[in-house]
Amino acid sequence: MLLTDLVAPNAIIPALRVNSKKQVLQELAGKAAELCGQTERTILETLQQREKLGSTGVGDGVAIPHGKLPKLSKLFGLFGRLERPVDFEALDGQPVDLVFLLLAPEAAGADHLKALARVARLLREPDVARKLRDCRDAEALYAVSPTSLANCAIAATPKRSMRCWRCPRRAPRNQTTDDGRRTTVRRLGRAQRDPTHAADRAAIVGSRKSSTQPTG
Repeated sequence: MLLTDLVAPNAIIPALRVNSKKQVLQELAGKAAELCGQTERTILETLQQREKLGSTGVGDGVAIPHGKLPKLSKLFGLFGRLERPVDFEALDGQPVDLVFLLLAPEAAGADHLKALARVARLLREPDVARKLRDCRDAEALYAVSPTSLANCAIAATPKRSMRCWRCPRRAPRNQTTDDGRRTTVRRLGRAQRDPTHAADRAAIVGSRKSSTQPTG
């Protein structure tokens, strides 16, 4: 799967005029509803519930609001460039001006996680982000995709688990050793008390490390 499979040319907002995070989510939900056949209210409520668990602002001026919808048939992406950066309560405290909305079917598994990680990695690449910020119309923004996005197929799931650290997850399997089993129980206990367990963060942190590694 390619990232361009997620975003159609009409799923790009080149100059989104908003003044707050709330308005960003409202505008994205409205546009997404027109394109994916879901109701604006359902999409907005899903995004808002996710944001209550922690901001999807991943740093470097990028946010990836996301969620799962029971009636959605496939992954859906929507990209927006903000005319003015807004406070998104991002991990690094920086305002956001590049937003990628990612919606997935409720039963989506690995594809959703792979897409989330790949979007985070690409949008935080300095060269890709610069090109997207320099574009002023939808055609120019979509033209960035063939050179920077379309050639980057979503890779196989990394050895390290990728989960949205604020989204529900299954309990981990016990280890084979006694010590391993006790460790697993303790980890699960913390996750049950605090929903902010290891997730988008694993994907985001992984993407940050890979984007900062030297290429030579």
